[in-house]
Amino acid sequence: MNLIDNIKLSSRSITSDLTSRLPVLVQQYKRYYPELSDTDIETNIRELNQYDPTGDKASFTPWILQLHLLYDVDLTRVKGILGTYLKARKYPDFPKGFDLFKYKGDLDAIVSDLSEFTSKIAEREENTRLMKESLELGEIVYKKDGYTILYVENPEDIVDVCKTNNITSWCIGSLVEAELYAPVWFLIKGTSFVGSYSDYDKILSDRYNERMTDEEHLSAFVGYMRQDRFHPDAICSVMGMVLRKKYQKEMSEEEISQVIDMGCSLRVLYLYQTL
Repeated sequence: MNLIDNIKLSSRSITSDLTSRLPVLVQQYKRYYPELSDTDIETNIRELNQYDPTGDKASFTPWILQLHLLYDVDLTRVKGILGTYLKARKYPDFPKGFDLFKYKGDLDAIVSDLSEFTSKIAEREENTRLMKESLELGEIVYKKDGYTILYVENPEDIVDVCKTNNITSWCIGSLVEAELYAPVWFLIKGTSFVGSYSDYDKILSDRYNERMTDEEHLSAFVGYMRQDRFHPDAICSVMGMVLRKKYQKEMSEEEISQVIDMGCSLRVLYLYQTL
């Protein structure tokens, strides 16, 4: 069995940390540097482990050892590539069986094959950064099932939220309009702003500045409105477009009860029913 096969075997063995891997790794190292003592080799391996982003778990230290013994590579670059690899493999479309060992010392090829995910990672990290900046401009008043609602009272901060997230469709991106509509509740799904609401017009707008019709988004926002004791007419106003879609016929008593239970008053409900 050659050195690469030995190292691959050691990387797949049932071990949990660097200490438990050391005996095998020391023997592999000694094949190339028999003049070194086991103590010196162990010290060198521990230094190589500093380039392994999994730390004491040492998941990639056998591979790093292979690169050190067989190829002339920049180990600082290796550490960066491994960091990208760990983030990339969290994506559901990351290829199964992606084997770092098959690349041997060709770091450029690894970078090339990870490039698609490098772009995704950069985009996600940028979205995360922008989201953090946005959340600091207001108060998180609701967080549930992947949804966040950000309450922003200051008109200048409302404008900044729109600018930070490159939202140009909402009129509240203008300070004059923001002063009119403030305060504003922003509906966020994951790291994306999907809606905004103001008591000024009692409308939950989507990203196209139309009345929100997405039932999942509406359900999340209405859930918050009920929790925060918004006036029933405001709740029904937000639900308006869905009521139009769902009840274009005479409603049964059961359907009326369901909508009232969601917080809608009969007076406003009948505005959306075709008689």
